[in-house]
Amino acid sequence: METQELGRDPRDPASWAAQDRRRLLRLALHVDQLQAATMFYSQFLGLTLVAPLDVPGASVQRALVAADLEPSSFGLELLSGGPAMSAMVGDWSGFLVLTVPDRAQCLQSIAASGQGTVVSEEAAVIPVRNPSPEGGRTLQDIVSVVQDVNGYRWNLVQTASHHGPQTPERIIAVGITVPDVALAISWCVQVLGMLPLQQYTSLSGYMTGLALGQAVDTIVLGGVSDPTEAVPSLRLTGPGNLRVCFVQQAE
Repeated sequence: METQELGRDPRDPASWAAQDRRRLLRLALHVDQLQAATMFYSQFLGLTLVAPLDVPGASVQRALVAADLEPSSFGLELLSGGPAMSAMVGDWSGFLVLTVPDRAQCLQSIAASGQGTVVSEEAAVIPVRNPSPEGGRTLQDIVSVVQDVNGYRWNLVQTASHHGPQTPERIIAVGITVPDVALAISWCVQVLGMLPLQQYTSLSGYMTGLALGQAVDTIVLGGVSDPTEAVPSLRLTGPGNLRVCFVQQAE
């Protein structure tokens, strides 16, 4: 299979959806209790229970939650089952990035409820840049980190008027920690047909790019402390709105 050279995607992000309709549609998360998980995602993160997929008597019960009811909207498939599956609950070093209309209110609600944990109210102050050649403007925004009832981490970014048109997807990125970024990139390029858009290496923590939508802003996140001072990260972008961000594990 022919592969493309790793580097910046020369296409205008506005053209991605028109040229290629492939999207990431589902991410499976193991949870202890479907009802508790769906209630947390609905009440505090504003997600919608699209469909309860549980089957009476089945060893694995499922539910699908998403930001809206559009068939192409990215969703989380929640899985709940026996002891073996329960052992995998929260066993994931990655994170999800979600836009919320009021970040402060979301944090206050989670803290007051006693459900989940507010890890950091201001994990990063980030520049927001337009990726197009005509762009170049830089604004500031804040990322907060929360942990849900099953131990999964969410980076919350407040939806703001300066981010441009309304973001079609509210779950805008999935961060995945991998032992070898280059190998992960190669697999996604060759197998999934995704193109790397931007790569960053930070001397203090990691940095990665996240796109808020088609043709609008790019967020650059500065994150956790890295004692090794060498954590490479790269964003992979598909033609949809969701982005995959790989962060290499520190040795």
